[in-house]
Amino acid sequence: MRRPSITLRLTLLFALTSALVLVALGSFLKYAVERHFEQQDLQELTGKLELTRHALGRVHDQAGLDNLPQHLGDALVGHHGLSVTLIDDQGVVWFASAGAHHPRPPVEVLARAAGDGRIEAMTVRMDGRALRCIVARATVGIAGKPPFSVILALDIEHHMEFTRMFDRAIWLSVAIGILL
Repeated sequence: MRRPSITLRLTLLFALTSALVLVALGSFLKYAVERHFEQQDLQELTGKLELTRHALGRVHDQAGLDNLPQHLGDALVGHHGLSVTLIDDQGVVWFASAGAHHPRPPVEVLARAAGDGRIEAMTVRMDGRALRCIVARATVGIAGKPPFSVILALDIEHHMEFTRMFDRAIWLSVAIGILL
């Protein structure tokens, strides 16, 4: 049997190398776009967490606590797809923003957020929608009042749709590049 010519072998090697480079580039772009959206979402969520913590910290009596739902509701006007839920130490939902999704994170996530004060981030599907969520604790300015668990969720379905379209465009471009 005859060996393929050096020209054919070099052409195939070049085509394989080009294909690998295009696949690597496509994978990197997909990863970069997903990380960009994740960071953008987490920045928005942590900003609203700080707003919620600030509002809770300014409450120094029961009347202020009773007025807090109205204050938080007003502060969240215009933030479509964002929900804020406050859960007291008894597990009772004390505040939930109107018209948004309110995921209930697993107990272990609430416990981790309560244990060391850090922010727990996760992405969940609820009612057919993708949500990026953070869970943290927020203290009230009332002496002796236990902190609330704060759950913030952002509907990221529009990001998911963009990444699906972006994936199709990238992989179609990679396939065309490989064929060329």
